[in-house]
Amino acid sequence: MIDFEGINAAALGNAEGILQNWLPDGKRNGREWVCRNPKRADNRAGSFSVNLHSGVWADFATGEGGGDLIALYAFLNDCEQGQAARAVADELRMTNPIRKRERRPKYQPAKQNAPQAHTAPLKAKTEPKPAPEIRHYKLGAPAFAWEYRNEAGQATGYACRYEDENGKQVLPFSWTGEKWEWRAMPEPRPLYNLPRVLNKPQAVVIIAEGEKAADAAQGLFPEGVAATWAGGCKAWHKTDWQPLKGRAVIFWPDNDRPGQTVAADVQEHLLGLGAKFVKVIALPFGLPQGWDAADAVAEGWTRGMALELLAGFPNTPEGLCPLCWLRSVVAPVGGPTCKHTFKGWPETWPANHEDFCHGPRRAGD
Repeated sequence: MIDFEGINAAALGNAEGILQNWLPDGKRNGREWVCRNPKRADNRAGSFSVNLHSGVWADFATGEGGGDLIALYAFLNDCEQGQAARAVADELRMTNPIRKRERRPKYQPAKQNAPQAHTAPLKAKTEPKPAPEIRHYKLGAPAFAWEYRNEAGQATGYACRYEDENGKQVLPFSWTGEKWEWRAMPEPRPLYNLPRVLNKPQAVVIIAEGEKAADAAQGLFPEGVAATWAGGCKAWHKTDWQPLKGRAVIFWPDNDRPGQTVAADVQEHLLGLGAKFVKVIALPFGLPQGWDAADAVAEGWTRGMALELLAGFPNTPEGLCPLCWLRSVVAPVGGPTCKHTFKGWPETWPANHEDFCHGPRRAGD
């Protein structure tokens, strides 16, 4: 049988040279080889990278990835693992790439499906089994793992964050229908926090880009339900958004062009599904590139500061208390009842306004 471990070990010994041949438009960045994905219309390097020490690779825009250089060769050349291993061995001029051992499962390239406006959840081949201990065979235990659950509350995937001195990478660990594997979840994928979205049908849904940002947004908007999708900006269409039909949605984008683009795409898609409304937060001018809800929390933003982002939304009464507006749009009873204006905030709002609907005031106010 093919000596996968031996071939991979030999490939890692010359990883940079091999990758210069396979992905010639890339460059080394610390322990990573950063490049464009040649299998899709990737305009610039950044989302596709290969770890030069472990061989782990991922396209964070699509959710595709693998655990070694043989899997990468199979992905790039649309072939099976055995063919890939032999080709890599030939490239390395290995004289004996064969040994008696169990054959590895085939690599199955992820399908590139076009966005679908009305996608019904697919039934897995079997009910998801509880996930084993999450430990990558090369990287070990993740620094953090965000859990995705289906509408029945069963875990179907994890976004696993690994960190070292050179940065971070997020790898998907998923139930594929038969077993748990280090690969992207099957499509259509569930929303992050789906059971909570379903259990609070009247709550405003706050969409953020990434699980860490969604958790931060949940803390700043506890009346709502925070959610996100798996796989990065360019994989939003691989998620089942049907649970947001008829819902009030606020999208908190990252402060960069991809963030604004995906916010507009998701907004259009949700409105087409029949969402009650979808508002995209207009971020203040001058924020750092890529800034998101997690950065807001790290900088000490209060609930009141976050609610300020909602003041003056289109179709929002001028100066209305944003929290009362949030509550009125999901369960209107004769329209908003709060008459306090934003213009004199916070002096014009009494202290007993639900402990001021906005939470702690900012220092200096």
